[in-house]
Amino acid sequence: IPRGTMIPSRGFILLWADGDCWKGGTHLPFSLSGGGDSFKLGRIVPGNGDTPTIATLEQVQFGNQMPDVSFGRFPDGGEWRILETATPGYSNGTLYSVPTLLGWPGPNPCTTGQITMDITVAGGETDVFVYDMAGRKIATVVDGYLSPGTHSLHWNTETRPSGIYLIFARCAGQTPATAKVTVLR
Repeated sequence: IPRGTMIPSRGFILLWADGDCWKGGTHLPFSLSGGGDSFKLGRIVPGNGDTPTIATLEQVQFGNQMPDVSFGRFPDGGEWRILETATPGYSNGTLYSVPTLLGWPGPNPCTTGQITMDITVAGGETDVFVYDMAGRKIATVVDGYLSPGTHSLHWNTETRPSGIYLIFARCAGQTPATAKVTVLR
């Protein structure tokens, strides 16, 4: 971690334990085992005499991991657990966080080539993605900052085959939302 890094109160930091420290930033010079491992996060404090000591701030031990499954604290600062939604670069949320509200997409089923949906957010970095039933991300509706309030979004379905699609929406620090839509040709 770069020297002098400060995490503000109620803040968070994304650390990449991938052994690729040559990438800089918060890529760490070691990797963790998918078969189970542990790590400590600490800070240097004055010790006895001239020898500083390391005070442990956090210690985590975990068992066998599954690919593409996120492990973190929920709510923020709470217990370590498997997260229902991966949140890299975002807060994991709080027990009292305002949910992202995704209005009923319409028309549903869609035969017109465009689906309209409303999203209500508290404001912040927002992602709205569309996935096919094989779990592939096939469209990005929003990838950026949305101001607080309700926004009308549109997804062009003209090039999509008939099928069922999942719309996934999340805003920083909020509980994510999903909706299912059907496209008919």
